[in-house]
Amino acid sequence: MDYEDLIIKEVCCKLSKDTIFLKVAHSTKEWLKFIDSLQPPKDDYDRTKYHYTCTCLYNSKKEIIVYQIISLLLFPISFFCSGVVSLFTRKKENVDCLIITGGNYINVNSIDSIMPIELYEKYKVTKKIHLKKRRILLFTGVLSFEIIKLVFTSIYRNPLNFELNFSIFTHLVTINKYMKLYNPRAIITIAGENDFSSSLITYYCEKHGIEYICIMHGEYFLTPYHAFVRFSKFYVWNELYIHQFIRTGSPIEMFLVYEPKRFKMQIQKNNEEYYVGYYLQDFTEQQMLSIRNNLRKLVIKGYRCKVRPHKRATDLICMNKIFQKEKGIDIEDTNIPIKTSFENCKYIVSMYSTVISEALYNDLLVLIDDISDKDLYNSLNDVMYINIDRVSGRLSDLF
Repeated sequence: MDYEDLIIKEVCCKLSKDTIFLKVAHSTKEWLKFIDSLQPPKDDYDRTKYHYTCTCLYNSKKEIIVYQIISLLLFPISFFCSGVVSLFTRKKENVDCLIITGGNYINVNSIDSIMPIELYEKYKVTKKIHLKKRRILLFTGVLSFEIIKLVFTSIYRNPLNFELNFSIFTHLVTINKYMKLYNPRAIITIAGENDFSSSLITYYCEKHGIEYICIMHGEYFLTPYHAFVRFSKFYVWNELYIHQFIRTGSPIEMFLVYEPKRFKMQIQKNNEEYYVGYYLQDFTEQQMLSIRNNLRKLVIKGYRCKVRPHKRATDLICMNKIFQKEKGIDIEDTNIPIKTSFENCKYIVSMYSTVISEALYNDLLVLIDDISDKDLYNSLNDVMYINIDRVSGRLSDLF
């Protein structure tokens, strides 16, 4: 099991494995009531603890016990290894800013398309680091007396929560390693909103005069997996996303709204080869079968359609089994630029993909799929999906 799955348990992984999205959406009132029952956080220790507690709302008792036991066993080993590594760590170079990504759900090559221009202007020398195999970092962090103090404070406040304390430790020594190696003025995280140790990382960075900045990378929903998180700055694409985070306890003063490069396309609609371009996410087999059946109805009417998988989220084996032999429904190569993909179809269709926002910003014909999974569609209002009100068209309009 990867460290990323073991410790962080990011919501993007949970969506496909446990259909956690629907569970969260259907019980929105319940978990919001739980969040509201908590006392306002006094500091970043509280924020981290609350965030962790919220990420465990949909874990089974067995999962919680397993994570706690493994964390307890690995903690002393990781502590010892980090202390040894600290003796041999020397500065490599000075950079203005580190951009750190992790996991398989972040495309390193697309970082420039979501980075705020003002950050590139402010921080001239940047370095990108991708932590694809996070389990390696269990034993390669850099320890400091300040981190020991922070972790022991957390242990004092949460003495039996081994997973929480172990995750805080591994994340702090990892960040400290890169602080020692590159002496940055800022550290940018992609997808850090899902990491319950982010608030304490922010605190640690700020004590060293470093900004810890989060950049929005994809569609957001109201979810307990973002609850109470804090950064030095948090860049989002629309002010409506801010309301989601404030509702779950994040401070309003950290947010900045910007328009990413990925929204600035020059679309040339001169070759509409397809009537519908359907953009898949991490859908189940049943959802993709339903999508196929709806597209078949359009094919029968004489229209050509296409589906485009998500590079990292879509189950390609399942998708190929369902769509590969369908006449009139093509599977689009993900190497085709999204701009070209938009240009060769009339309607851009998905349930909640980021491409809906991209197409909307470029004044394209956008439809939200309201019929392939009605339970999922009906849940989108509950999780404050911002495009429900911004997009008037629905897939059912074509039938």
